[in-house]
Amino acid sequence: MNLKIWLNLFLLSSFLNCDAMEQLEEFPTYNLPAELQVKIFDFQLPIFAKSLINPENSLTHNLKNIFSGIKKLEISLSIQLNKKQKNIIYETIGEIFKNIYSKEDINKTLFNAAKIKKDIIQILLYSGADVNARDDSFGYTALIVASNNGNTEIVKLLIANNADVNARDNEGYTALIEASGASGNGYIEMAKLLIANNANVNASDNNGDTALIWASRAGYTEIVKILIANNANVNASNLGYGDTALILASENGHTEIVKLLEAKIKEQQ
Repeated sequence: MNLKIWLNLFLLSSFLNCDAMEQLEEFPTYNLPAELQVKIFDFQLPIFAKSLINPENSLTHNLKNIFSGIKKLEISLSIQLNKKQKNIIYETIGEIFKNIYSKEDINKTLFNAAKIKKDIIQILLYSGADVNARDDSFGYTALIVASNNGNTEIVKLLIANNADVNARDNEGYTALIEASGASGNGYIEMAKLLIANNANVNASDNNGDTALIWASRAGYTEIVKILIANNANVNASNLGYGDTALILASENGHTEIVKLLEAKIKEQQ
């Protein structure tokens, strides 16, 4: 980090149509230690962050501008902002968003962001988003959406911010049920992560299907192993035809899963 980088921040702020150059206090950074130059650079980041926001724009529009502006900053200065520096920007933006957008708009954006980008989630959490807010139409939470999409990093972030791992949507799906097959995919690391954070392995959806039943039906062997190892009920049956995980694994030709289930049932007898 050097004086050129610090001065280029002024130029970029001007390029982004802000009055940051007038607001920033000049520092005589010549011959200062590199560590101090970094501190001075970080000190200017909140002002840069404010320059990225137009209160008249929609929340979505501002989010696009924010990440475009950060990219321009990195390209212009030939740097890669570190996690701490990005968090300085995100926290500043979050505080501003609290004052210009409704909690409802922020929560709705959280659901959509759970499909795509961890950094957007971080900004929205700084903006006061309710991590356990439920969608009005389908009842899902951001954690359920992220689990459905297999985004482990977003799930980690949401859990770290006290997301309810056992929340259910209107179909009765939990994040673990989604990760175990209801999403149309089997996300092994996601299932491990959710279970490690106290997800209920025996929760069932509105049809009575547990995570084990979903994984057994779909043929996700590794997830079945994980669920069995964490005391999933191998004898649970759904509400339709009373099908168990063993019946559905057998009907769908998942031989290895059938063997796993039979062995566990025999062990319990």
